[in-house]
Amino acid sequence: MVKGWLTLDEAAARVGRSKRTIYRWVQDGSLTIHVDRVIEEKLLKVDLAKRQRVGRPRAMKGMTR
Repeated sequence: MVKGWLTLDEAAARVGRSKRTIYRWVQDGSLTIHVDRVIEEKLLKVDLAKRQRVGRPRAMKGMTR
């Protein structure tokens, strides 16, 4: 295997996600697959971005709108 390329199983294990999640990232355009392999550097960037996503901020206690 060429250095920097991971199989889908290796990619899922590397970021602690399921193989289905890796496929989901491919479907939403966040990650690309080449002959059932992904580039490790891109995988790590996508994983970091997905983990940093946050939802709507909660209101602080005691504060009203």
